[in-house]
Amino acid sequence: GISCNNPGDANMDGDVSVLDIVAMVGHILGDYPLSDDAMCDSDITEEGQIDILDVVAIVAMVLDQ
Repeated sequence: GISCNNPGDANMDGDVSVLDIVAMVGHILGDYPLSDDAMCDSDITEEGQIDILDVVAIVAMVLDQ
């Protein structure tokens, strides 16, 4: 099943970083679709889709570290 256990971890490497932003932008552009689990961790706004608002939220998370 789908597990959302690390909000912001779009590339599922256990860490929230710039690489997650890259993964999300790739998904939005249609170049590198995310898996269901990765999409769950990427949907920060919890609106059921990955969009620029989720990217902005992850940028804020990365800058806060």
